[in-house]
Amino acid sequence: MQRALHAAGRPTVAVDLKWAFRGVASYGPPLADAIEAFDQVDIVAHSMGGVVARKVLAERPDLRARVQQVITLGTPHHGTESARGLPPDFPRDIGDLQPDSPFLQQLPSLRELLPDRPLLAVAAQWDVVVFPLHRALPADMRQLVLPHLGHNGLLTEPEAYAAVLDQLGSSSAG
Repeated sequence: MQRALHAAGRPTVAVDLKWAFRGVASYGPPLADAIEAFDQVDIVAHSMGGVVARKVLAERPDLRARVQQVITLGTPHHGTESARGLPPDFPRDIGDLQPDSPFLQQLPSLRELLPDRPLLAVAAQWDVVVFPLHRALPADMRQLVLPHLGHNGLLTEPEAYAAVLDQLGSSSAG
């Protein structure tokens, strides 16, 4: 995705969240630091990154004015069935991604955090990480389902690049 955005003339910074199973709370500081580095940003978040963005913007209201729009790709906004039954040695807050968990229910939606900003939730029809499909599609965001993709295809396939670039074309932020 980053290469596609660069090729289209969209400068980007990828926030490295490191190991994938540390839990939602541990990912906030790198994202907050990245947002702080710019006056205006568009957030394109894949998977749990969209939940991390919600958490950061809930905890750091001072960063909200910098965010021009948010695009989530396969984000478990309402949890995912794949988080059920995880081993007990997984970080506790990975369990927060279980369907309709107390954590997700108390976390403000992106629309609540950014009421006047463009928001797009993109989901993949064949996603086996974030499922069922409606869990990635908040009712208060514009929704797009890509019918021929799975979870990782949201980062690697031309259909996903086109959807993100189309949405970003409606904003002048970088």
